[in-house]
Amino acid sequence: MTPKQKKPFAKTKKQIQFVKDLLYPLLQHEILDIEFLKANGVVRRMKCTRNPDAYEVHIPMEKFHLGFPRKKNPDVCKVWDTKKEGWRSFRFDSVISVAVI
Repeated sequence: MTPKQKKPFAKTKKQIQFVKDLLYPLLQHEILDIEFLKANGVVRRMKCTRNPDAYEVHIPMEKFHLGFPRKKNPDVCKVWDTKKEGWRSFRFDSVISVAVI
């Protein structure tokens, strides 16, 4: 018997917009533990934020402003990975689970 494969929540445009509307405000104020499906099919967990003043997180201000893409892709969320201390991104349609830390 194979283990049940985790699948992303959002399948429709309405569900993807729901995930986006939920995550953006949370990421501006909190540190989140996000589980998502990478493009290569591997499930990844990431502790991340978009808040440069988040508790126990130090995002150098020069990196905070330079880390955001010049041309924004509305399907992708760019965040600060608190463990790897660098900018990472994920697609909203790949999110499996979210928890506030």
